[in-house]
Formats: sequence, structure tokens, C-alpha cells
Amino acid sequence: MCLFGNARLMFRLAFRQPFAAEVAPLTGRGPGSNLALFDPYLRSTCKPLRPGVRLRLKSWLGITMKPELKLRAIKTVHTLVWAVFAASILAIPVFSHRGELPVAWGLTGFVFLEVLVLVANRMRCPLTSVAARYTAERQDNFDIYLPLWLARHNKEVFGGLYVAGIVYTIWVSVHAAT
Repeated sequence: MCLFGNARLMFRLAFRQPFAAEVAPLTGRGPGSNLALFDPYLRSTCKPLRPGVRLRLKSWLGITMKPELKLRAIKTVHTLVWAVFAASILAIPVFSHRGELPVAWGLTGFVFLEVLVLVANRMRCPLTSVAARYTAERQDNFDIYLPLWLARHNKEVFGGLYVAGIVYTIWVSVHAAT
């Protein structure tokens, strides 16, 4: 079983995205059973949904999430992810100054992966699109727990700090080699 695949599946179930599986009793085995949801091989062989049928978290666990709770969960996850990347950007020059260049370059690469995700999504976080399904609000901070001014200028502020951190790390790397 794939643990990451199961986490992704639970996320899809929680936010009611369609999934190609027939809902069957939990005791069943095979492509039509709910046990197939957690087995990658069985998931790939599941029957397609009938038109208009969607697998819902509440039908499987008996739990219903209101759109406000879903939005709050998305905003919380988005804020935590943002905090990890913001801390990584701020830590790059700190580790460079301390002479821990492998850590600084590792953080630079880690943040660069996020930059690639943003570029692939037309400079929008993928969670913004998910959050947009649950509210009509479109302020700059509708999808994250940040002050409006920071959410509005987030890319400029942290992009500048990221570039400055890279330049400083290059400078330290060149001077450490001499």
C-alpha cells in the first residue's frame, strides 16, 4: 500500500472530488469495494462512476463538512505550508553566514521546487484554486491566514529575500573557497 497515495485519497475524499470507484459495502473485496480505495492496484481497476454519482467522505465515514469548515481547513494548511517556505527563505542567509553552505544550498533547492510549482500554476498556489471553490470572496488573503498587505505583496517580499539569500550564499561560497 502507498501511504502517500492514501493521504492524497483522503484529501480528495474530504473535498468531494470525483473518484472512479463504485461505493460498495466495507466488507466487500475487489474493484467495487471501499477496500479498493486504499489499494493502488485495486484503485486502478475500479469501475467508473455512473453519471452523476460522486464518492463523498460523508457516505464513507458518516462525516459531513460544511463549506466554511473546508475553507478553514484549506486556509490552515495553506498558512502552514507558507510558514515552512517563508522560514526556509529566511534561513538561507543565516545558514550561509554560519558557514553551513550545504544546508543553505539545500534550502535554496527546496524553495526552488516551490517556485517551479508556482510557475507551473501561472504564479498561483494550487491551494488557492481549491479554496476558491468554497467562497465567493476574492481578496488577496481569502485563502490564507495572513494580513492583507502581506498576502498582496507576498511574492515581491519573499521573492526579493529569496534572491538576496541566493546572492549572499554565492558570495559566501566564493569567499569560503579562497
